[in-house]
Amino acid sequence: MGEYFGFQFAPLNTPFQRRLEMIAIIIMFTIIFQCLMIPFIILKYPDVWPVAILYFTYLYFDKSYENGGRGSNFFRNMPFWKWLANYFPIKIHKEHKLDPKHSYVIGYHPHGIFTTGAMIGFGSEGAGVSEIFPDLKIHVLGLDLIFKVPIYRDLALWMGSCSVSKKSICNILKRGPGRAVIIVVGGAQEALLTKPELSDLVLVNRYGFVKLAIIHGSHLVPIFAFGENKIFDQAVLKEGTVGKYIQDGIKKHLGFSTPLFYGRNVFMYNCGTLPHRRPINIVVGKPIPVEKVENPSLEHIQKVHAEYIEALKDLYERNKDTYYPEGAPPLNII
Repeated sequence: MGEYFGFQFAPLNTPFQRRLEMIAIIIMFTIIFQCLMIPFIILKYPDVWPVAILYFTYLYFDKSYENGGRGSNFFRNMPFWKWLANYFPIKIHKEHKLDPKHSYVIGYHPHGIFTTGAMIGFGSEGAGVSEIFPDLKIHVLGLDLIFKVPIYRDLALWMGSCSVSKKSICNILKRGPGRAVIIVVGGAQEALLTKPELSDLVLVNRYGFVKLAIIHGSHLVPIFAFGENKIFDQAVLKEGTVGKYIQDGIKKHLGFSTPLFYGRNVFMYNCGTLPHRRPINIVVGKPIPVEKVENPSLEHIQKVHAEYIEALKDLYERNKDTYYPEGAPPLNII
């Protein structure tokens, strides 16, 4: 439709396939808020209380998110995920085979606002991950808080997601070869650094995932998702402001961050809370062999950690011109 008063409007004659993709993205980015409203809705309807009591009892006692999860191939293969992956689009590129004779601890970078590429690319078959890495069962890990939200937690479990806790990771990796966990290493702190023109990674003092890889003898694999930082814009608050103080307090006490992000909406390209249609190219690097050591020293962990950082830097430098042809920001590891 054009641009009016600074707002860029989307055309009305959108192809049907793109409308399906837009519907899918709206569902994905609103469903958690709808699920958070479920307890309040239930309170208004006493007739459903007996069923609700049974469900919330199950929710309280079900710890499958700490015990390997319960992924559903039927759910992961639904057409919905193809629509989501094609919205951006999201594509997975492998530089090396991941042999199912080993287990893997995979670091996903950068976090972005919602780690969208990790969720869709590896939590579903939208980008065809099982065809790219056959015979490898991959679990995208998230905060325990996700698995406390009714209905949403069951959807996450069907995607194959599990908790990012130490107990959960150990329960997956000790099952032996053919298992892989994806850890978004930068976490909530990195989300607050997300901007399209930056490639800032919080990694310098993140040793936990390396230690667990050594304990279980799991190979380390770096991933860089080119475009993850570009699907949203963010208003980064300055240190010392009230808003920044509130953001840091939420992150410290609740474990998640609240970035002030913005993107597009159904009708406009430069205003709204939906992600931009910008490609996310997920490049999976070469595995770093890790020798199993049950009680690794700090020096050993730091040595392997340094190898991982160098491999990640090399991965970025080799691919940045391909996926950022307009010019790549320098990789800044903090």
